[in-house]
Amino acid sequence: MLSDSTAFLYDDDAPWAVRVAEVKRGVDRVDAKVDEVKTQVDEVKTQVDEVKTQVDEVKTQVDEVKTQVAEVKLQVMSMEMQMDDVKLSLCNQLENLYNHIVI
Repeated sequence: MLSDSTAFLYDDDAPWAVRVAEVKRGVDRVDAKVDEVKTQVDEVKTQVDEVKTQVDEVKTQVDEVKTQVAEVKLQVMSMEMQMDDVKLSLCNQLENLYNHIVI
């Protein structure tokens, strides 16, 4: 048979055994909460990665728009130069026409 001291170790109703069971339940609850928080952290990390990807896409789009704006500016400048050339040509033609009429 078990001695009294050994039997005491296996007594689930002993005050220390009850306290150990309570602590174990508390540890299990904390472990479950830690797992839940880890899952939430992983979800947030995934969302952060998605946002970073979206930010990179927006930056790329902004760069593309900037390039398009620069191209349009060049086109406008080219058109302005062409208009200046046409104006100069018209002025020259008008001057020639005026000189022929006055003579």
